[in-house]
Amino acid sequence: MRDFKKVIPTERGLIIAKLYHNMWYDKDRFNIIMNLLEAWDKEPVKEAKYLNEIQESVNINDLIN
Repeated sequence: MRDFKKVIPTERGLIIAKLYHNMWYDKDRFNIIMNLLEAWDKEPVKEAKYLNEIQESVNINDLIN
């Protein structure tokens, strides 16, 4: 497996579930993932806006309607 985009959706979900499971049950693994995410946030490959980041400035109902 070399390209996440080519992984079928059910396998992608399994990867995410494994990450979640390991982060939930092991504090050290949680810290590893959080450190990785912090590093990625400092140098993103592509700009992304996540819902929790735009909630302050945008009304969710405006996005839906």
